[in-house]
Amino acid sequence: MHTKNYSEHLREAQYCGLQWRILKLSPLADEFAQATLPKIRVIRTRCNSKACPSCQLLYYRKIRKRLRQATITDSWRMFTLTGIHHLHEEEEDLFRLEANFRELRKKLKRKYPEFQYFAVKELSPDGNWHYHGLWNIYIEFNELVKMWKEISGAHRVWLSQVRKPLQAVRYIFKYCFKSVTNKRELEQLYNTDKRKFSSSKGLLTKHSSKNPYTAEYGIQYDVESLKTELYTIISSSDFTVDDFSSLDYPYFEDLIFNLFNKWAEEHPPDLFTEQPQDRATPSSNSYTAPCYI
Repeated sequence: MHTKNYSEHLREAQYCGLQWRILKLSPLADEFAQATLPKIRVIRTRCNSKACPSCQLLYYRKIRKRLRQATITDSWRMFTLTGIHHLHEEEEDLFRLEANFRELRKKLKRKYPEFQYFAVKELSPDGNWHYHGLWNIYIEFNELVKMWKEISGAHRVWLSQVRKPLQAVRYIFKYCFKSVTNKRELEQLYNTDKRKFSSSKGLLTKHSSKNPYTAEYGIQYDVESLKTELYTIISSSDFTVDDFSSLDYPYFEDLIFNLFNKWAEEHPPDLFTEQPQDRATPSSNSYTAPCYI
């Protein structure tokens, strides 16, 4: 469980993204990364908290991408399972709904050994917790109603065939994206330490891509110290404008151009320095024959 209450954690989450980190392209990156990726990348720091809407939105997008890569076909079914609502017992209802769904999965797994699922919890405006999800089995509607009523005492279920897998994934994650603005739901999930979604083991593809960037652990910068550090990097390296990149910092290209112009103004080229001659300069004692035309 969390050591801080939700209000304290939410207050800290308000400062998410106000600090910056500088990532450097790792020397161990492959040749393609060395040739195509910028050498320096600037990113925001994230709190990665369940109480932070922006971090949760980024997290759900990553999970959605992994689910799209899973083997979901038109043989899957979409489902909705609703539990019994008890007034002023929403957190207890969440625990009961999760336990009932766990019992249902055990029964389905015994009957269908290849059973796989992905499910999302949602809190309705009237305070009723329920599940939206996908699973890869075919079960009769009446049979599901009977099983769910025996387990939870409720009978409200819904089934539908998946016709377009990508649209089905988009439909399920609609309930994830809705929750980032539902403060009531975020608070209850945080207080009960519950995840928004659950899935079968091995359903979500593993994130195999490796990050080619490295950063010094724990170093964060505010805006002014970030500019100072970037200027130091420009002054002490032979990087060009194209070697710097950021998807988070507004008008980052303008910032880099200004820093390069500042360095050029402070280090103007010396145009009057005597340049070395390729040929030997004739000595004063040497004689040059006159040329007559």
